[in-house]
Amino acid sequence: MVKRGLAVLLLVLSLIITFALPAYASFSDLSTSDECYNAVVELTSKNIISGFPDGTYRPLTPLTRAQMAKLICVAKQYPQPTTAAADSVFNDVPAGHWCTDYIKASSAAGIVRGYTDGTFKPEQQITRAELARMLRRAIEMPVITTTTASFSDVASSY
Repeated sequence: MVKRGLAVLLLVLSLIITFALPAYASFSDLSTSDECYNAVVELTSKNIISGFPDGTYRPLTPLTRAQMAKLICVAKQYPQPTTAAADSVFNDVPAGHWCTDYIKASSAAGIVRGYTDGTFKPEQQITRAELARMLRRAIEMPVITTTTASFSDVASSY
C-alpha cells in the first residue's frame, strides 16, 4: 500500500514538473550545456527575450538593430508612444513592421537613433559600437569625455 501511494505521488509530481517547465526549455537548438543557457533562461522567464516561431533560439545568429531596440524596450519597460510621436520616426520602418512600436518607444526614450538620411535600417546587423551606445543610453551611464580609445578595434570617434 505504501509503495502504491509513493508511486502515485511520484507520478503526480512528475506531471506537475513536466507541465511547469517554462517555454524556454523547448528551444530545439539550446542545451543546458550551452554557455548562454542560464542567461537565456533568466531573460526568457522575465519575457525580455523570446525564441523564433519555429521553436529555435538561434544563439549564434547576430542581432539586428530592430531586435536590439525591442530587447532594450522590453527590459526597460518603456511605454508605447502616442500617435503623434509615432508619425515622426524613421522612413524605412513602416507601420506594419513587427518592431515598429518598439523602435518608436526606444527612439522616444532617446535610446536608438537613426542615420542622417532618416533611416533606421531595422534589419541591419547591429555593430558593437551601436550596441555599446544603445546600452550606455539605456542604463543612463554618463558620457566619458576622453577621446583616447582603449580598444584597438574602436575608432576614437566612438
